[in-house]
Amino acid sequence: MRWLAAQPQVTLAGLPPCQVRCCSLWAEGAASLCVSHRARWRNAGRPPAGQFAQACDDAVPGPERFAFGQLPPHLRLEVQYAVQQRHDDGRIRTPPDRVQQFIRAAAASGVHSLLDWPEEQWLAYGPLARPGTAQARSLAVQARRQVEDLHYGRSWTGGTTRQRA
Repeated sequence: MRWLAAQPQVTLAGLPPCQVRCCSLWAEGAASLCVSHRARWRNAGRPPAGQFAQACDDAVPGPERFAFGQLPPHLRLEVQYAVQQRHDDGRIRTPPDRVQQFIRAAAASGVHSLLDWPEEQWLAYGPLARPGTAQARSLAVQARRQVEDLHYGRSWTGGTTRQRA
């Protein structure tokens, strides 16, 4: 263990993020893009890096990709956890565009955690209360409940140890 203590401490603080907002990787090189986006940028003919990054952000995510990068860090983890739980549960199929609808609504809400609002507020929240948003609204409520269960734990009877707000 002495050899470990003798090693210089490596910190990643201060490394610039990739210019593509939906990317959470660190940038490398003069283009300020992560390795993956830099390769795509080169293949696209090296357009202005800012313009390329904006085009990546504006692109509609494919069926297997969601734009989690628009969420603040804590909320991003909560939403990623909830989306993964919904997928793993396999009981409810939610089309990717409805998942993205929920992500956009969560990003626009200004909250830092799904627990910042009670269920009723998520149900009444404008972007989720419009026609055609029932699945995204359902995902918001389910996500909030999953995060609440994770935060407060579950009782022996299977319910949360705290009353739902």
